[in-house]
Amino acid sequence: MISDKIKALAVIGFFLPAFLLAQPISSDFFASVVHVGDGDSIRVTRGRQRIEIRLASIDAPELQQVLGPECKSMLARRVLGQRVMVHPITTDRYRRNVADISIGNENINRYMVRNGCAWAYPVHLHDRQMIGLERLARAEKRGVWQLAERDRVPPWRFRQRSH
Repeated sequence: MISDKIKALAVIGFFLPAFLLAQPISSDFFASVVHVGDGDSIRVTRGRQRIEIRLASIDAPELQQVLGPECKSMLARRVLGQRVMVHPITTDRYRRNVADISIGNENINRYMVRNGCAWAYPVHLHDRQMIGLERLARAEKRGVWQLAERDRVPPWRFRQRSH
């Protein structure tokens, strides 16, 4: 009986740190951007902790799409190596923190939409300003909005077609 308790405590002790690290972060924090995955996902470090972030309210072209690599580069030029403020909102099905990111007073999520490198993501839209910023980028033919309509496929539709 005692050995069962010891085994149970050992299992809990082994898995508890990993479980705690995987928990969503609920309060704002500063972090350094160490990797840009694509136009709407980054990895940051906070102390020794590495945190995967999905930029909230936006959906950038996939890397296999027209302008996908360029939009990744735009985000990287703006944030890679920078200290950013992370404003967590929720977690996604991949256990990434979904967050708004800012440098000073500039919201990076809005920056990506305003420059035509991301759509306002209608399925997970929490920032209504994204709609107006997308309209502005479209009117000014920035980023994806300069493409012919056949090449301007929203990423969520592109992912559906790819599966």
